[in-house]
Amino acid sequence: MHNSKDLVDGTDRKSDQYWADVTEEYNKTTEVCRRRNRNQLKIRWDRVKKPVSEFHGCWVRTNKAYRSGMSDDQLMEIAEKMYASDHSDKEFMLKHIWKVVRGERKWSAYVKKME
Repeated sequence: MHNSKDLVDGTDRKSDQYWADVTEEYNKTTEVCRRRNRNQLKIRWDRVKKPVSEFHGCWVRTNKAYRSGMSDDQLMEIAEKMYASDHSDKEFMLKHIWKVVRGERKWSAYVKKME
């Protein structure tokens, strides 16, 4: 998200420059044995964005139906069950990513674009 909202460089960078910056930032904050190249990071993002957006849809539906008197933990549990039932009882394993992107305007715009 840091590179997506960079006010100094702006958001109008070409794809190659954007992913070069993402790769540099990722590798700067990652152990040497876990470093990735630009292609690996792009492929990873392509693989996670669909399930994350599908879980987000479950979260939104859960909030609309059960908002009153329920904690976020209870809502999360219901959203996880909803996701699992929609995906052959497969658990949603990307909560750590969803928690980072869910409140971001750029993510909300991406989700609306997918709809």
